[in-house]
Amino acid sequence: MKQRTSENTQNIIRKNIADIRLRIKNACNQNGRNPEEVRLMLVTKTVPTEKIVVAMEDGEHLLGVNTIDGLIQVKEEIKAHHPEIHFIGNLRESDLDTVLAYADCIQSVDNMESAREINRRLEKLDKKIDVLIQVNTSRRDSPYGIIPAHVIGLVLQVSKLEHLCIRGLMTLGVFGASQEKAQSCFRLLKNLYEEIVFLDIPGIHVNTLSMGMSSHLETAIAEGATMVRVGTAIFGDRDTPDSYYWKE
Repeated sequence: MKQRTSENTQNIIRKNIADIRLRIKNACNQNGRNPEEVRLMLVTKTVPTEKIVVAMEDGEHLLGVNTIDGLIQVKEEIKAHHPEIHFIGNLRESDLDTVLAYADCIQSVDNMESAREINRRLEKLDKKIDVLIQVNTSRRDSPYGIIPAHVIGLVLQVSKLEHLCIRGLMTLGVFGASQEKAQSCFRLLKNLYEEIVFLDIPGIHVNTLSMGMSSHLETAIAEGATMVRVGTAIFGDRDTPDSYYWKE
């Protein structure tokens, strides 16, 4: 039988969610935006199922998962709460079948080889999936995300794959970055997004800019984020930091 969190822990999670919602609302108001334009994603890395359930019972259903074990966990153990699951981790070919079976959206497509393989498997399943193109906006030597100069080219190529539906762009940003550095990363992603909108590429219906975590939430919203990803600020500290999961 699944354990339930203590009443104190439940109250802390609910308060943390309320605090993040207020931050989103205030940031939107300060930038002339409608708070309903910004979705809150709960990042569930290593978070126990019972804590995730508390958040979902408080009205949050968008979950971001970056590991296969985590994907299976939230899909199988929390399916009664009907979560919307986005995979935000590195795509490995050996994991694709699980990702395609369990995820509603993939936010980490960053190369054509992977996109073609996803499309090939989806064709066999006779289904489609929403995807975001992951961009390395920090220009660091990182294995995650396509460089900005190649984004439009990749979008044009992926747009021709029948079973992938491009919905927007995602960036991880830089852990521990200053507000100024984070702002430049977010502004770059927004500029790329606007260029895609301007090009009016057939089959492309973008509506998502996934960028910004708790430390840069307000900056991301000011630069146009439509989805912010928050984990620790809601569920508490984990044994390992974010940089462990996404090594630069």
